[in-house]
Amino acid sequence: MKNHVLRGILCALFGTALLLSPQVTLAAIAPGEALTLERCLEIALSANPDLVAEEAGARGAEAVIDQRAAPLRPSLSLSSTHRRVEGGDSTSAGLSLSQLLSDGGRSRIALESARAGHTEALENVAWARVRLVYDVKSAFYSLLRSRWDLQAAEETERLYKEQLLQAQATYEAGLAPKSDVTAARVDLGRARLERTKAASGLELAKSDLEKVLAVESAPDYDVVEPSSPAAAPPGEEEALERALSLRPDLEARRKALQAAELDVTYAAKGLAPELSTFGGYDWSDGDDGQWRAGVTLSLPLADGGLTAARTREAEAALEQARAREASLRLAVIHEVRQARLTLLDAEENVATTELNLEQARENLDLARGRYAVGVGSSLEASRAAEAFSRALKDRNQALYDHRLALAGLEKATASSISISDREADRP
Repeated sequence: MKNHVLRGILCALFGTALLLSPQVTLAAIAPGEALTLERCLEIALSANPDLVAEEAGARGAEAVIDQRAAPLRPSLSLSSTHRRVEGGDSTSAGLSLSQLLSDGGRSRIALESARAGHTEALENVAWARVRLVYDVKSAFYSLLRSRWDLQAAEETERLYKEQLLQAQATYEAGLAPKSDVTAARVDLGRARLERTKAASGLELAKSDLEKVLAVESAPDYDVVEPSSPAAAPPGEEEALERALSLRPDLEARRKALQAAELDVTYAAKGLAPELSTFGGYDWSDGDDGQWRAGVTLSLPLADGGLTAARTREAEAALEQARAREASLRLAVIHEVRQARLTLLDAEENVATTELNLEQARENLDLARGRYAVGVGSSLEASRAAEAFSRALKDRNQALYDHRLALAGLEKATASSISISDREADRP
């Protein structure tokens, strides 16, 4: 019951946009705006052209329902004929009303198939939204990582500047060779290059985020690191239950299977009798007019094997739909399990890289202190700074991998999972 309620909420949220007929209008970011993850999701879900296309497809599928329902409703027509013949003109007109009484259930089956197709289209829209949410989070977290990497590169550059000043002072005091100064300058040049690359990487990450947000160009803006309440990821059984009951793409396959089953029944009724009633009123020049009414029975006897062939085609499509539904179900199970394992590995990696970073910082302080008093070497201090820079980047990558793994599990289960306070409050 819980999952059915969640599914209803999910579909209601994802189907709200279908009440409108949006035009493809690209989003805009205000100058200096501080973009939160929630704001990025709001922008993307309101303007992404791929999502607009899916929603338009769902509206088209809804129109098919009305098309399939039309034969079950009364049909009214008005006709008029004007003739010019030798000796004068004549005009006649008629008003006709007809109503299908029975066609062996074919029209109602077609209507049910269209309704299943519409629900499938709505689920496809919901799944497009789930995928878009993941893409936004991936681009947002990538931008955060690029910003962290730039900060790390700037910190490394600062360390090498201090190392160069220290090497120059030590050389001028006659306590170190000039090669220490040269080595420090090389290290600083390499650090500046890394900082330039990190700055370029940040601009590329911004471009990637703007693309998924459907923003052609954006002024200077900043991003705000998200902070969410702590929440442990679900266990495997719970995660699988969520995915199998909430995944819109899986539900879409189920609706496609339902439509395929109805199509088999529809095709098999190709030779079903059709009963309809009609009535009308005809009049012409010089005639008082007359009413007419009747019943029409149409009983097809043979169609050259058309019904049998269409039935075989529908049965093959049904078998294909069953195989696709089973294949996707297996893929969802695998995706959920893989996403959970990736998340668990990412959590362990975050803890490990934080310890490594702490150790690298201690080794750097020790190496620089030793060099300052003339006990250590310039090479030792340089290697310690390099190890610290590498540990800082590894920690940044681990944080990115962890957040992306959480987003991946959310996508796999079509539900939201909060990140922990510890990871959100990154030092």
